[in-house]
Amino acid sequence: MICLRALISEHEKQLGSRLADNYLSERAAAKAETARLRRYVLLDEIDALWRDKVAGFERAVLDGDAAWFERQAKAISSGDTRSETDKARDAFEAAVARELEMFSDMDDSTLEPAFGISRGFAIWT
Repeated sequence: MICLRALISEHEKQLGSRLADNYLSERAAAKAETARLRRYVLLDEIDALWRDKVAGFERAVLDGDAAWFERQAKAISSGDTRSETDKARDAFEAAVARELEMFSDMDDSTLEPAFGISRGFAIWT
């Protein structure tokens, strides 16, 4: 919840205004349309966090789990309680995910083996 709120705040700063009430739902709908056309879609950090929150919300409603809502409220009111190590690890994982996403957008024809296959591993340039 904290990460999602921080990312949303960054988007609001970039846009210079508050996001629309249905901003995250519209993003999800746009990603679904992209997935329908391409048969796949790469989720960025906001989309992945939002998907998880929506799934948790739906499960809490179906199960009548009031404690889930209390945990969300506590997360929002208490702020980010992660250690500096956890924050650094999360930042590193986000950076790796962005790099992998950029790599996955490359045309496969640009990948050529540099040294062939050795010990079951292909080395690409």
